[in-house]
Amino acid sequence: MLVVNDIFKFRPKQGGLIKYLGIKEWYNSLSLEERKKVKKYSRNDIIEGEISKSFLSGFSGLAHRAIYNDDIDFAIKCSKKALEAEGSLEEQHFTYNTLIEAYWKIKDRENVKKYCLKELEEFPKIGKALKEEFNNELPPSIPFRDRLTYIILNIEKDYDQGEKIYKSLLEVEAINEEEYELAQNDLKVMRMLDEASILLDRDSHDKAIKIFNEVIEIDRSQAADVYKTLGNYFFEKNNYEKSLEFFQKALKDNPFISGVKSKINKISKKLKIKVKTNNKEVLAILEKEEKNSKEWWQKRDLANEYVKIKQYDKAWGLFNEAVLLRAKSGMTCDTIYAHMARMLIREKKYKNALLQYALYFREWLTFSEDTNFPKYVINEINKCFGNLGIEKINYIDFFNLVKKTRDPSKFPSLINRIIPNKN
Repeated sequence: MLVVNDIFKFRPKQGGLIKYLGIKEWYNSLSLEERKKVKKYSRNDIIEGEISKSFLSGFSGLAHRAIYNDDIDFAIKCSKKALEAEGSLEEQHFTYNTLIEAYWKIKDRENVKKYCLKELEEFPKIGKALKEEFNNELPPSIPFRDRLTYIILNIEKDYDQGEKIYKSLLEVEAINEEEYELAQNDLKVMRMLDEASILLDRDSHDKAIKIFNEVIEIDRSQAADVYKTLGNYFFEKNNYEKSLEFFQKALKDNPFISGVKSKINKISKKLKIKVKTNNKEVLAILEKEEKNSKEWWQKRDLANEYVKIKQYDKAWGLFNEAVLLRAKSGMTCDTIYAHMARMLIREKKYKNALLQYALYFREWLTFSEDTNFPKYVINEINKCFGNLGIEKINYIDFFNLVKKTRDPSKFPSLINRIIPNKN
């Protein structure tokens, strides 16, 4: 078998990876429809043209674009083919990421777990290579680690196996000593939460509250969810005063906790009282949360909370941090650009919003040239043009202009040509 890294010892050759690596037999074994998909998702570098990347990265990229188009079965087929090749360990990691993501999308937890465990077994070598690539650190997101622990602890609730997995993760340096200690603490808390929930089901709420309070003493971050659980319990028992007490505690700990505000509104109507929220308290909590936000999605979600209280500069900074972190992980940033555009629309900065949607389209084009965009994207782009008094251009026209231009440095001038003398 050709070692993929040897490709780079030679001058780029014509004919694409399929011909160069001698896997035409595999390609010819595909159905006509599948071969069309290879061409569609590969951007032709696998079938023809210069060889500029390895087998693994070529097929992994192809599989990732297939996922983006909800072509999960084909993504899985290509990812598995990629894993048969020799190549860089970093590329192998990102191929595992793609395969795990594909199975996760179709809720095939068994295969998610299977490939997570496979990468865990190979991670002593993969982790070392990733650290060399990322300045002696692991990427912010390690899907095999995060998905595996989620399935075992949150779905299977097998805490004994969870302990074994965390020990293995520590041994292969997928987590450090501090993260391991935190994981042990989390396992203890999860066991206590399960015990308290069982007591609530039996209406032994006094005993449950005692355990819930012990949980909060161990891990203050659980407070809002604990109070929400108790609020829901007393709400179902029609004890609205007690329910309101716990819901207000939940909201004080986490003003963004889902479902609580709507329940408080229902209670206020039943009890005929008014409940006010304090934006200063919200801001103080946001600033505290900001210090602890490490992942790209945490920064994105935090930015959206700043948007809700009209702290747009804060939100903008966090959105940009999210973009940098997600790009560093080798992922596209289209969804973040969409959030940024929505904020700008809220500020009535429609022209700037279109610039973010141009960046959104550019990211989209790395996976697909289809125009099956989410409805909110279509509606908001058309809304921007409508508010700017532009009637002759819609989202499809805009997409095609971005597709033709591609270069983000030219997007501002592109938008200026479309919308002259508009603010």
